[in-house]
Formats: sequence, structure tokens, C-alpha cells
Amino acid sequence: MFRKPDNLKFFLNVGGKDLVEDLKNYDKIVRRQDKRFAPRKRTNLPWQSPGMVKQVIPYERGVRFACDSGWVELQWIAVDCVRVRLRVQDAAFAAPFSYAVSKVDWPVVPFEIIDSEDAVEVFSASLTCRVDKHSFRLGFERRVDRRLVCADMGGIQWRDDGAVRLSLGLKAGETSYGMGERAAGLNLRGKRLTLWNTDNPKYERYSDPLYYNVPLYLGVHNDIVHAIFWDNSSRGVVDIGAARPDELIFESEWGELRYYLFAAQDVNTVLARYTELTGRIKLPPLWALGYQQSRFSYYPQKSVLELAVTLRHRGIPCDVIYLDMHYMDNFQTFTWNRERFPDLRRMVADLHAGGFKVMAVLTPGIKADPEYRVYKSGVAHDVFVKYPDGTPVEGVAWPGVCHFPDFTNPTTRAWWGDQCHRILELGVDGLSNSMSEPALLTPFDPTTLPDYGRHNQDGLGGDHLENHNVYGMLMGQSSSEALERHR
Repeated sequence: MFRKPDNLKFFLNVGGKDLVEDLKNYDKIVRRQDKRFAPRKRTNLPWQSPGMVKQVIPYERGVRFACDSGWVELQWIAVDCVRVRLRVQDAAFAAPFSYAVSKVDWPVVPFEIIDSEDAVEVFSASLTCRVDKHSFRLGFERRVDRRLVCADMGGIQWRDDGAVRLSLGLKAGETSYGMGERAAGLNLRGKRLTLWNTDNPKYERYSDPLYYNVPLYLGVHNDIVHAIFWDNSSRGVVDIGAARPDELIFESEWGELRYYLFAAQDVNTVLARYTELTGRIKLPPLWALGYQQSRFSYYPQKSVLELAVTLRHRGIPCDVIYLDMHYMDNFQTFTWNRERFPDLRRMVADLHAGGFKVMAVLTPGIKADPEYRVYKSGVAHDVFVKYPDGTPVEGVAWPGVCHFPDFTNPTTRAWWGDQCHRILELGVDGLSNSMSEPALLTPFDPTTLPDYGRHNQDGLGGDHLENHNVYGMLMGQSSSEALERHR
């Protein structure tokens, strides 16, 4: 039975009766689709390990190990960076696909191998990897003085349901940083954190998860700094000494076990190599680093202009004013409300004359309305995330029942850019992506698309479980490319 919480009053005030009815009915949609498509989860499956090394296979860029229960590849990306991959079913180490990795062409790194009865040691100019042949545990050392960088505890592991896991040791006194947006202090030692981008509007200190995660662990111990980039976008967790004070665990529910280890004497060198791999931000315009005025929401047009006059009159520094969803017609993306904003183009020009830049909010949910131009275009171009039966996934956002663009599809990214042109031609200076976790509304807390929603994944095909954490990044890429294309 539907329970009416206080949230419904808020939704009623903002979105009206139709939104409230959609929220009430959405639970029925979820139960029906879960019954059809949600897989049964297997429980109590044991973690497995590669086991004993049976064969050592050097190749141009590294070494592959055939083990009792799988194959592991070590590839030198640079003298101070190693990529580790696991294959369970076969040894077909094709070039990996990752939305997070920008640079894929690296020079060949010279390395040496010493293969003894109990261990294999692989050396680059600055880093040594020691592989225990009996347990397949890895240990990384600085070559110059053989000091330990990090070493496996439980090591590489997987389960028959597709989950993968990495267990490393934590040194006493090692400080732990990274992991994206977190409601905690900088040192994350002792924390267990979720790898799942989540709209959490009521978060407090130590709330978890939040809006975006970055699965990069940065460990600092005296003059030895190392990082682990867990290149798996599925839902997961990272345990930084919470279960055991001396153990670091990365765990994901699905996908290839693939991680990069970086090591150097200082943080800057490690991060420079990491950003060489994953890409570096373009230099933003100076105004984007200035004072920004944003709330939910400034409207109508007269109020926005009055705000600008008040800021200047009172000498309050402000470089940017945001237009949140109330500038839209019924919260529908790529529209504007002509009653609230009768001359949006003129308003933007007036704000420019006053020294302001203007940002317009975009949300991914496209209202499932056959009369809505953007929706009709999306259907015609086949751009939406789908259920396994090929029909578009439904979810409730501010306009009501919506379908959601599949930004893992190159066609969708180009289509989104074409839609952005309709907003950019009004003269706005930038686009602010919102609810791109992606977030769906419910009468209780925000949720997201179902794990079994199907994505194009640049032609590879995949579920939302493994594409959720890249959804906002790819929406951002699509909007950024639109700015470059239409400016």
C-alpha cells in the first residue's frame, strides 16, 4: 500500500498533481518490470583466486601468467605504472575498453624478467613487481632501494556471479586519500565507501554515497607515494582499513578485474601520470572560476533581472547567474516557459550588458509525451536506455514519466548536441548538467535506472549496472562537445 510521506507535499507544490500521480504509480511500474527482468542473485558464493602459476609468457609490453584458475596480465604502461588484468574463461587479452582511459598508445617500456623456482620478478627502470608462483600474490617495490610500495594481501579474486575483488595490504602510518566526492575528511583511512553515483539531497557528514565517485586510491607513506586506479565502472565498494586496519579492498559486482598501479616519491608525480592516462581538464574560462549565483530557482524573468540589479547595487561580487529548471516549460529539457520568460534571449543580453554570464540547467529525463518535440526526435533516433525487451526504460523526473538518453551510444551523444543548440542559440554561456547520476524521483529518496536497463556501450552492449557510474560523465561530454560545436 502506498504510504504518503511529507515529500509529496513538496512535489505537489513544485510539480503539481500530475507529478504526484506519476510518483504514486511508479512503484507499480518498478515491481512489474523487476518481476520480468531482474535476475535472481546467487548468494554465499566463495571468492576464488588464480592459484599456482603454471606458465610464464613474456611478450613485448609485459608478462602473462597461466595459472590453475585463470590468466593474469601485467603490462608496463610507463616505468612507474603497471596495469594488471584478470581473465577467467580464456586468455584472450584484447585491448580493454574503458570510458575512463584517455591515452591508449604508450611507448614500449624496457623491462627484465628473472624467473626462479618460487617467484618471478619483473623490473622496469624504476619499479619491480614480484610474483609468488605458489599463491599468485604480487608485491611492488622501488627498484632503486627495494623498498616496498604495496603488496597483495588476499590479492586478485573473483566469484562465479561475475564479481571481482582486489585485496592489498595497508602499511602502518599510511594516509589514504582520493575516491571522489566524499562527506568526510581528506584522510579516508578506516572508511568503507560505496562506488555508485547517487543523488543524496539530504546528506550530512559521513553520508555515503554522494554524487560522484572516482575509484582512485592515493596512499602516502613517508617518501613513497602510490595510487591504485580501479578501472571498473560497475557498482562496488572500497574498504580502506574498515574491516581490517591493515587491508585495502576494491570490489565490484561485475566486469573485468583491471587496475593500474602508480608509484613515485611525491603526489604530484603520481597524479601527473594518472592524468596522463585518464586525461586532463581543459583550461576553463576565467569567469567559470568566479562567483556563481544559483538556487532552485530564480523566476520569472523580472525576478532574474531584479536579482542582477540588486547584486550590483549592493556591491556583491557575482560573475554568473544560473537558470534552474523553472525557466523550462513544465520542466521539459530544451524548452523554455514563455509566460515566465517572455523574451529569454533579450534577458540574457541584458545580463551580459551587466557583466554577468548565464548558465542554463539541463536534465536528462525526456518526458514521454508524443506531443513533445524532443521526445518525438529521441524516439525517431532511437536514443533511449531500454529494457531487455527493447522498450524504453521508464522513470519519474520533474516533468513526469520520462525516458532517458543512452549516452553510451555515439548516436545519442550527437543527438544531444543537436538539441543543445536550441538553448545555446539564446546566448547562454554554458550548460549545467543536473540529475545526471542519473537520478529518478520517488516519494521517498531519489533512485536510479534499474540494473538491467540496456545500454549501447559504444557497440559492445551492457547493463546499467556497469554503465551507471559513467552516465553523468558521458552526459557532460555530450554537453561539452555541443558547446564546442555550436560556438
